[in-house]
Amino acid sequence: MEQKVRKIERLPAARTRSESLRLRLEGDILERRLVPGTKLDEAELAEQFGMSRTPVREALKSLLASGLVENHPHQGTFVASLSERAFAEMIETMCFMEAACAQLAARRSNAEDFERIRAARDECEKAALAEKPKAFYDANARFHEAIYEASHNNFLAEQTRSIRQRLSPYGRQITFHAGSMQRSVKEHRALVDAILQMNEKLACDTMTRHLESLKDSISTMISGLGD
Repeated sequence: MEQKVRKIERLPAARTRSESLRLRLEGDILERRLVPGTKLDEAELAEQFGMSRTPVREALKSLLASGLVENHPHQGTFVASLSERAFAEMIETMCFMEAACAQLAARRSNAEDFERIRAARDECEKAALAEKPKAFYDANARFHEAIYEASHNNFLAEQTRSIRQRLSPYGRQITFHAGSMQRSVKEHRALVDAILQMNEKLACDTMTRHLESLKDSISTMISGLGD
């Protein structure tokens, strides 16, 4: 028996309406306030949050891309049932691909690549020092993106980016965990050093270690969602 989405208050206008709704629903799903099988009705959400259906449609489209919701033909959009095994395999694949990007970045990076990577690292450190998880998450995304680009392998970068986007809701939640930003800052420094030294093996190994904590945290979160 399907469940209806609960009545909730209107969203703040700090972000775009679509992003605000996406983040709100994302948090509700990951924190089990919206359980698998809950129907997310476009018209109902638009009325509840005081917005047109266009931003609601955009938010649901983003959630669909991340796998948090799924479309049932002729029925509508529902909160997805999370497969722990499928996500474990996805995380494992992401670790391999990110490590490959770091290894190629150490081999192929040029001066412009180095500058982008260092700049993103510095933004992460600034956000961590200011204890701003949202700013850190955005800077961290730019840091990893800079490494993808520095690999100079467009296909690998595209595939890695796709998997990371699928896992982004979980990574965003983990950013708020105590000590997460500070740990990442230290790991970023080691990773940048390895790339600047053009040490391919060290860059690959350092990225793998960097992602291990993320892998464990996401696995724990997904396991809890399946309870």
